[in-house]
Amino acid sequence: MLWAQGSFEVFREASRKMFEGPSLWDILFVVGGFLSVVLFLIVLPYVISRYLNLREKKAKFFSVGRSLGLSEEEISVFWECVKGTDYEATKLYTSKPIFEKCVSMLVKEDPTKVDMVGRVRRKLNFDYVPWFLPLSTSREIDLYQTGFIIYNRDAYPAAVWERTEGELHIAILNDRPRINPNNRVKFSFTREDDARYYFEADVLDVYMDRGKVVLILPHVDKLNRIQLREHIRWRVKLPVQFTMLEDGSVKELSEESFIEGMIQDISVGGAKVCTPRVLDLKTGQKVFLRFDLSGVRMEVFGEVRNTQRSTERLCFGLKFENLKKEYEEVIRRFILEEQRKTLRAYRMGKFTEGSSSSEPL
Repeated sequence: MLWAQGSFEVFREASRKMFEGPSLWDILFVVGGFLSVVLFLIVLPYVISRYLNLREKKAKFFSVGRSLGLSEEEISVFWECVKGTDYEATKLYTSKPIFEKCVSMLVKEDPTKVDMVGRVRRKLNFDYVPWFLPLSTSREIDLYQTGFIIYNRDAYPAAVWERTEGELHIAILNDRPRINPNNRVKFSFTREDDARYYFEADVLDVYMDRGKVVLILPHVDKLNRIQLREHIRWRVKLPVQFTMLEDGSVKELSEESFIEGMIQDISVGGAKVCTPRVLDLKTGQKVFLRFDLSGVRMEVFGEVRNTQRSTERLCFGLKFENLKKEYEEVIRRFILEEQRKTLRAYRMGKFTEGSSSSEPL
């Protein structure tokens, strides 16, 4: 009887506990246990992994920086730019756009780092942009690059007078317009064998230098670019023979009619040819050319589009006419391969301005 009564009491207490809501302590215990599992199984391994990856990333960044001749201070400053990025940090040493983005941030945060940035720029061979790479920021514009300052719809011939890491000084060459600090101006210029660029900025200051009005402009992180040519042209030194056509026919041509020259640049659309011969060559003249490219004998027709004469030579630009598909492919593959080789040489610091791996062919 006592045993039955005790069993009933146990059953009643169990039923009460079963239908009774959990206590605050029970809730905290369950939540705490769940958070502990998340912390030890997910968060902690992730934090440790991030820490180890960052340490490895930093060690590699410093090692590569030292091999390039950078000091510990210089490496440390640029490490702050890239340590939180998702891409490989060492790309800063080989990618000019990444470098320029970092420079812009550093100069804005601390102008006293300008001298250091200049030293690092020279060590990384980023103090100029070779002709085959487009410009990305105003810091890359060549000294004495000519162009136009546009203000109030008037255009004034101008040139880059001075360039620092923080400012761009542009001199107006012929006029003395009334341009004051805080006025907004546009600088437009054409880069040879590349494109037309322009950007707008508010004038920081104005001063006179040797009778010229000089505007001080802040650097911009992005230049507007207008492609001038439909096809990419690549600089070469390629021997060529050409002759002028009277009726567009090559049937009556003799070997004596061919003139020796040199192709200076080439694209799938045309070429620039120079010769020391004095010729009466005019725009619209039809010509026939033959040359070798990548082991392929090319025989093409073209039309003269422009001429440039000097005391030493005649150069003319021509547009190819009815270029065969196989010739187009040869030229396209040649330019692509030259781009790869030249870019690789540039990144390794072995490229010099004006050099080309395509010469002589």
